[in-house]
Amino acid sequence: MVADQIPNSVQTLILLAWNLANSSLFCILPMAELINFTHSPISDFHEMQSSVTADSLAYSSSIDDFIAYLDDALAATSPDENQDELESVRIKRRKFESDEETEESTSEVCTHPGSFGDMCIRCGQKLDGESGVTFAYIHKGLRLHHEEISRLRNTDANKKLYLMLDLDHTLLNSTHLAHLNTQELHLISQPDSLGGSLFKLDKMHMMTKLRPFVRTFLREASEMFDMYIYTMGDRPYALEMAKLLDPQGKYFNAKVISQDDGTQKHQKGLDIVLGQESAVVILDDTEQAWVKHKDNLILMERYHFFGSSCRQFGLNCKSLAELKSDEDEAEGALNKILKVLKQVHYKFFDELKEDIAERDVRQILKSVRREVLGGCVIVFSRICHGALPSLRKMAEQLGATCLMELDSSVTHVVATDAGTEKARWAVKEKRFLVHPQWIVAANYFWEKQPEENFVLKKMQYSLIYNITLASNILVQIRINIHRYKFTMMSKDITSFDPKQASVPISYPLKTLKELESRSYLDSFHYPFNKASVPLIQTPTSSSNRGKILVCHDMAGGYLDDKYVQGGTNSDAYSLWHWYLIDSFVYFSHNLVTLPPVTWTNTAHRHAVKVLGTFLTEGEGGRDVCNELLSTKESAQIYAERLAELASQLGFDGWLLNMEVDLDSVQIPNLKEFVNHLTLTMHSSVPGSLVIWYDSVTDDGSLNYQNQLNKYNKPFFDICDGIFANYSWEENYPKLSADVAGDRKYDVYMGIDVFGRGTFGGGQWNTNFALDVIKKADVSAAIFAPGWVYETKQEPNFETAQNRWWGLVEKSWGLVRKYPVALPFYSNFDQGRGNHITVDGINISNATWCNLSSQGLQPQLMFDDSTVNSIQVLVDLTEKSYSGGANITFQGTLKAKSYFQKTIFQAELLLTKLPLRVTYSVKSDSNSLLGLVLNVTSTINENVSILSAPQEMVNHLSQKFDKIVPTTEQNGSSTEWIMHEFTIDMNGYTLTEIRAMCYRQDHELTLNSRRLDHDLVTDYSAILGHVTITPSEYKPSFPVSNSWLVNGEYIDLKSSPKGDSKLLSVKISWKLKEEKDYSVFSHYNVYMENESKVKEYIGVAHVNSFYVSELEVPSATSSFKFIIQVCNVDGTNQKLDESPYYQLEV
Repeated sequence: MVADQIPNSVQTLILLAWNLANSSLFCILPMAELINFTHSPISDFHEMQSSVTADSLAYSSSIDDFIAYLDDALAATSPDENQDELESVRIKRRKFESDEETEESTSEVCTHPGSFGDMCIRCGQKLDGESGVTFAYIHKGLRLHHEEISRLRNTDANKKLYLMLDLDHTLLNSTHLAHLNTQELHLISQPDSLGGSLFKLDKMHMMTKLRPFVRTFLREASEMFDMYIYTMGDRPYALEMAKLLDPQGKYFNAKVISQDDGTQKHQKGLDIVLGQESAVVILDDTEQAWVKHKDNLILMERYHFFGSSCRQFGLNCKSLAELKSDEDEAEGALNKILKVLKQVHYKFFDELKEDIAERDVRQILKSVRREVLGGCVIVFSRICHGALPSLRKMAEQLGATCLMELDSSVTHVVATDAGTEKARWAVKEKRFLVHPQWIVAANYFWEKQPEENFVLKKMQYSLIYNITLASNILVQIRINIHRYKFTMMSKDITSFDPKQASVPISYPLKTLKELESRSYLDSFHYPFNKASVPLIQTPTSSSNRGKILVCHDMAGGYLDDKYVQGGTNSDAYSLWHWYLIDSFVYFSHNLVTLPPVTWTNTAHRHAVKVLGTFLTEGEGGRDVCNELLSTKESAQIYAERLAELASQLGFDGWLLNMEVDLDSVQIPNLKEFVNHLTLTMHSSVPGSLVIWYDSVTDDGSLNYQNQLNKYNKPFFDICDGIFANYSWEENYPKLSADVAGDRKYDVYMGIDVFGRGTFGGGQWNTNFALDVIKKADVSAAIFAPGWVYETKQEPNFETAQNRWWGLVEKSWGLVRKYPVALPFYSNFDQGRGNHITVDGINISNATWCNLSSQGLQPQLMFDDSTVNSIQVLVDLTEKSYSGGANITFQGTLKAKSYFQKTIFQAELLLTKLPLRVTYSVKSDSNSLLGLVLNVTSTINENVSILSAPQEMVNHLSQKFDKIVPTTEQNGSSTEWIMHEFTIDMNGYTLTEIRAMCYRQDHELTLNSRRLDHDLVTDYSAILGHVTITPSEYKPSFPVSNSWLVNGEYIDLKSSPKGDSKLLSVKISWKLKEEKDYSVFSHYNVYMENESKVKEYIGVAHVNSFYVSELEVPSATSSFKFIIQVCNVDGTNQKLDESPYYQLEV
C-alpha cells in the first residue's frame, strides 16, 4: 500500500521520518532523498532505516521499539481509518516519548517545527490552527514553520546548487490538438517521427514537443544541481510533463511545483523551495513571474514549435512545425545555457575562496553576464526614446561601456538607421554598425554574437520596440529559424508600396511628408480602412463620472489586427470587456499611429470612442518638431491633416505625445497646434477628443509631472483632457482634481499594467491604483492591458483576461449598458475562432481572427469561485449558430432546479410596438434554457418576465411576475432550436437580460440532442444568439440586379507548383440607388466553382473585397463571386438571391 492511500497513517510515518531527519539524518541523507522517501511504499521503510543506522547517532533501541509500534499501527490501519484510531497512535507515541524522557532524565518543550494535517511532526501533539508554509508538492498536508525551513536550508551540504526549471517555452512546447493548423496535422499520425521528442496526450487532448537537447541538458545539469520543475500550469499538467522529461524518476520525483502550490497568486517564489536563495538558479522565459527573484533568473529564449505558440505571442510567421524544422541542438538555447550553468557551478564551488555560506550565486550570475560584452564600447543612434533606457541597461549588464558621444574608443554603433551621422562615422572608421537586436541576442545566449549577422544596411525599425518587454523581445521565432539573419526581418517593411494592390492592411505614417502630402488617401488600402460601424450613442452619460481610457500597446503594434479582411490566428489578442471602457487609444512608436479599422469597428459597436496617436520621440522626434512648429501656419496645416485622417477613416480623435525637449520659443506654435487640432476635430467629428500626454511642460522641457499642475495645465486648457504619466503618488489624483476644478473628469491618471514605475505595481494589483483614482473622483488611463496576453498569464488567456478585467469591474463598476437601441443582435463572437457558421450551417473550419466581426459582447461578470453549479463562458470550440462563438452553460443541476446568469445589463426604453425576441439553443433534452427580462417602469416598478419552453414555465411560473412561453421552430440546422416570443411593456425600460437554466427530471433518451463536448455533465446547453426587434420589423434585402458589381486589379498567374493558377482581383459593389449602407453589417464572399459548389473565401465590412492569390485549377476560365448581404439584425440574404461578380479570363 502506498503512503498516499492511507492518509491518517502516513502522518505517523512522516512524523518518524522527520524525527530521524531532525537528528543527524540530514548529515547523511539529502533533503531530496527524504522527499522521495515520503512518496515511497511503506514496505521500503526498513530498507531506508538500515541504510542510515550505521552512521546515525540518533539511532537506538528505543527507535527500534517505536518502529515496531509504527508497524503495528500501520498493519492495523485501513484507508477508512477514523480519528479515534489516529488518536490511539498519538497515545502510543506519547508513551514512547515518556519512556525516553524518563531514561534521559531531561525533557525539552517541543517548538512544533511543522505539522502534518493537525499533528506536530516532532511530538505528535494535535495543533490548533495553521501556521507556516505549505509544502503540498512534497506531501499533501505538510506545513513547516519558517525557523524549520531555515534550519533545513542550512543543513544540506552536498556539492550541488538548486535549479528551478520552467516548463512551457523553456523545456518544451505544448498545444491543444484543436489548435493544430492544417500544416501541422501530419504530426498527429506521426508522433514518433521526431526521435521520441513528440508526444500525443489523448487524455489531455494535447500534443507536447520536448525541446532539442533537453535530455542531455537534464542529465548533465543533475550532476551539478538539485532540480525542481516550477510551472504556472496546474498540477495534473505539471506531473504529466515531468513524466515525459523524467520517465525513470531520476531528476524530479516530488520536486514538481505547480500554480496550486505557490503562496502568491500569479507569481513564482522561492519560499517553498528547500534551498538557500543564494544557491538557486532559475531558468524561465517569463521575467514577470519572478518579480522578487530577478537576480536569480536566467531569461530563456522562448521555444515556439507549434503555430499556436507563435500566434499566442503575436508572431506573424511560420512555426518550426509548419516549416518542418527544429532548433539545432548544438546551437540551441539549452546547450548555450548549460555552458553558463557549468561556469556558475565551477565559480561557486571551485573558484571562490570565502566561506561557502557567504557565497551567492546571484553575484556570480552578474559577473558571468558582465563577461559577455566586456571590452565593447557602444554608442547608440536613433533608438526610440522609450526603448533606449532598457537597451542601455541591458548592454551595461552584459559588460559593455555605453557612451553618449563618439570617440576613438568606440567599437560598436547600435542604430536603426544607417543614414545617421553616427552610423556613417562607424562605416568610415571601420567600426561595427549593428542593429539593437545584436545586444538582445547576446542577452539571451549569454555570449557575444557574430556582428555580421546583425549588420545594418538601411533603416530597420522592425519591432525594435519589443526591447522594453524583456520577455517578448526579438520576434523570437525568428531566432530559431533564421539564427539572427536580421536583414530578412525588414524585407516586408522596405518592400511595401501602399499604391500597389495587395492584401489590405492598416499601417502608420512615419514622416511628416507622408502626412502633409495626403498620400494615404491615394493608397490602395485607404478604402478598406474606412470604419463601417458608426459610433453608437448611449443614454448613459459619462459627463458626471470618472471615465476609463484604455491605451493599447503591444509589441510595436499592427500585428494580427492590421489585416483588414482578417487573419488566420485564432489565438490573436482580443478585447471583450468593452462595457468597462469609455475610450480606446491605439498606440505605437510611429509618428502617426492610425488605429486599425478592425479596432474602430468593434469599439464603435460597443459605444467606445477610438483615438489614434501622434508621437514625437528620440533624435528624429526633435527634427519632426522643428518642422512641425516652424511657423504658426505649419502647426495649423499638420493639425488639419490629422483631423482630416480621423474624419475620413471614421475614428474619434488623437492622443498627443510630444516626448522631446523643445525650445521655449517653440511653445506658442505648439499651443497653436494643440488648440487648432482640438477645434478642427470638434468641427469635423462631433464628440471627438484630443488628449494631451503629460510630457513637455510650458517651458519646453521634457519633464513628466505625473499629475495636472501649473506646468502642464496650459495644454490641458486648450484640449479635451490630459493623460498623466504613471509615476504618481497617492495624493496626486486629488491634487490634480483640485487644479482641474469642474473639469476633473478630464484628468486621466496613468496606470502601466506592466508595472514600470506605476502606483500600486500594475499587473494583478492594477485595481489598487484604480481604487485611489476613483476615490479622488477623476478618470483613469490604463496603459497596455495586453500584459495579460503578452506575458502568458495562467492558466490561459481567456480565464486570465476575465479575471484581470474582473478586478477593474469590482473597482470601477460598469460604464456601458446594452442593448440601448433596436434592432439588437448579438452572436457573442469575439472576433476570432476555429470555424465560421451562418444560420447554424458551418461554412468554414479554418482558424481566423477579425475584430470587425466581433459581436456585442455579453456582460459576464467573472466569478473565480466554484460555488456556482453551472459554469458560464464564451466558447470558441463548439460549433456556433452564427460566427465563431456561443455562450455555453455546463455543470450540475438537481432535477427541477434552476440557475440564472446575467448576460446583458440594458438601458432600452420600450415603445408602443410589442417586441419580438428570438434566441437559438442547442442542448440535450434534459437541459432547458430560457430568458428572463427585467423591466422597470417610470415609477420604479420592477417586473420580471420569464420566457422559456412550455415544460419549463410550468414549473417556474410562481417565481416571476410574468410568464411568456416561447414558440419553437427548426432553423436551417436541425441541431439548433429557434425560440421566439413577444412582449408588450409600453413605457417600461428593459434593464437586464438573464439566461435561465432548468433541468428536467426524465432520463436522457437515445433520440436526445447531444453536444460535441467530451465532458458529460448533468446540465449542458448552448446559447447561439439573441435578437430583439419591434414585432412589425421585417428585414429586407435589395434584389441582386439592384447592385452594380465590378472587378479591377485583376491578376492571373501560374502558381509555383505549375499545376494551378493564382487569381487576384479587387471586387467592389454599390447600389444603383442611394441607400443607407449602415443597415448592412457585413458581406460574406463566396466563390462558386463550375460544379456550382460555393466556397466561403472571406468577409468584407466595406463595399470592397480583395481576393489575393486564390489558387484555382489551371483550366478554369470563368469565376463567379457571390456577395452575401448580411443585416445588422443577424439575418442573411439567400445566396441564390445575392449579387455576384462574373469574371471571364
